[in-house]
Amino acid sequence: MDSKDHTLMAASMRAGLNFAPPQKRYDDFMSRARPAFTALIESALLHDVITVPTEDYINLTAIVDVLGDRAAIRLMESGVLRFLRVRGALAYAGGGKGIVDVSFPFNGAKSANSAIGADVPDAIRWALNGTSLRKILPVYGL
Repeated sequence: MDSKDHTLMAASMRAGLNFAPPQKRYDDFMSRARPAFTALIESALLHDVITVPTEDYINLTAIVDVLGDRAAIRLMESGVLRFLRVRGALAYAGGGKGIVDVSFPFNGAKSANSAIGADVPDAIRWALNGTSLRKILPVYGL
């Protein structure tokens, strides 16, 4: 990345950490995502790099559904759209322990409610399983 790049952290595109079933998480995100998508599209015109924080790439599914798989792939391949993967959360433990890093295991089950602890290819596969992008995942080694 060049030091002259204009970058943006698109925090409004973060789906949020919870362990609801995938369809509920997706529906909840989409019910409040209109302003986030407006900001994402405007940001793509103004910034060289847009970074979207994610736990399990459920927001990638939303991006593919709203923008289409070709536009999403083009944005990612050009380096304009990137994801910052968070594998857990920070929590206050109390009792003198202070702030701790909490990670979540992923058992690999197709029926898992979350892929938060999965490695990146498994998390992307989990999130995109119900989209048209699923059929091109082998092209990208996923």
